[in-house]
Amino acid sequence: MVPLNPLSDSGLSQRISDISKNRLEDPFIADGFEALEEGNYVLASKSFNRALKFVPQNSQLHFLNGLTYHLMAKQGDSSQIEFAETGYGLALQFDSSNYWAAYLLGQIHYQRQQYRKAQDWFAYALLFEKNNPTLLHALASASYYAQDLKTATDAIDLAEKFDPQNSSIMRDTVLINAAVSQFDKADVYFGKYQESTGDTEGYKTLSLRKRIEDWKQLHEQNPKLQLAQSTSDIFGSSLTRKGIKPDKIKSSKKDGKKKEKLVKKDMVLVDVVIIRSTENHTTGKGVNLLNGLSLTFGGNNLFTVSDVDTDNFQAANTNVRTTTFNSPTINMPSVTYSLNMFNDNDDRNEVLARPTLVGLDGEKSEFFSGAVVHVALAGASGSEGTVETIPIGLKLEITPKFIDKDTVELNVEAARAFVDSVTQQSTLGTTLQVTKTFISANVAMNFGQTLVLSGISEKET
Repeated sequence: MVPLNPLSDSGLSQRISDISKNRLEDPFIADGFEALEEGNYVLASKSFNRALKFVPQNSQLHFLNGLTYHLMAKQGDSSQIEFAETGYGLALQFDSSNYWAAYLLGQIHYQRQQYRKAQDWFAYALLFEKNNPTLLHALASASYYAQDLKTATDAIDLAEKFDPQNSSIMRDTVLINAAVSQFDKADVYFGKYQESTGDTEGYKTLSLRKRIEDWKQLHEQNPKLQLAQSTSDIFGSSLTRKGIKPDKIKSSKKDGKKKEKLVKKDMVLVDVVIIRSTENHTTGKGVNLLNGLSLTFGGNNLFTVSDVDTDNFQAANTNVRTTTFNSPTINMPSVTYSLNMFNDNDDRNEVLARPTLVGLDGEKSEFFSGAVVHVALAGASGSEGTVETIPIGLKLEITPKFIDKDTVELNVEAARAFVDSVTQQSTLGTTLQVTKTFISANVAMNFGQTLVLSGISEKET
């Protein structure tokens, strides 16, 4: 029901045109727009990433970069869709009024059949452009599949009001009104749809007619059927269902006692990404990788939606739904998105390891990846030599200490050792030079936050 082409809306195309007029003095952005118009999305993404390296807080550039990844995914490379999601999320993080980014995030969730999330993103976009028929149509479609027919009906009526000649909106008006047993209205718009498209016996028309008959048969066979309805009004009415309050929902005491017996100590799960950054040439402009990661993973929550809804046709079960839209947390698509921004001919960043450590309160957890080098040392005159073992690779240690239920203190120690060179010495024989980098830090963090920890910089001439 939602248009699947990210560029299908004229308003979105106009926004892209406005951005291009305002930023064409930047050669990277100009190259990106030229490649985007030619359909060379790989080159467009490379150009936008190079521009973002110098202004990583620019919401419009993140939006364009996310859109480019989205179009690459539409061409068949489905792995790019996660980068598109990251780009749109960063566009909203740096400009919460970028409603087209919210709309395209909604499209991504819609295509994943995550209709509740899609519904929330479309509704968020409507906060800034409440009379936009494209956004209203998208909200109606997501609400229909999310079984929130009240919102679907309200949204499709408004969409038809602001764009009465749109045949796609007419078609969905027919479907939604048939679903809520408004068959007279559905028949009227079915006639309008046929007149608008000039199609009376085509596949789409016959399929739509069959859907109307299916809904009629369903309502005739189940006259007392109560369709599942969300009690939330996405346009701003009260979110609380009478007689049901979230603070009244309690778990059984028996279950609570069982949990107390099973869980003796608090545990924490820590995701770590270790990145090596190499700068071959340094200038006085741009943003380095660590500062860029701080911007990428920083920020506050965008918004929170609390909802009470029903999940079955008889409305017997009621669930409380709370959705919080956070700034991006650390994950491989987000990290790779950032690396794409900061990698070029002079700077190179690569992920060395991505361990996940589980730690008990007050107990140390360790990670090591590498090898152990055995070095034979010659003995003094007449004595035997010795063998030294030198660990080469990456080592990480974390020790968590819980402060309260939301905060944990982490002691983090990270080290890296690698063989720098092997030289021949006349007096000592073979000399093995090992370069080591070590960093230790203590930090108090809330769950879900990301820490960007810098290592030791080395300058060679």
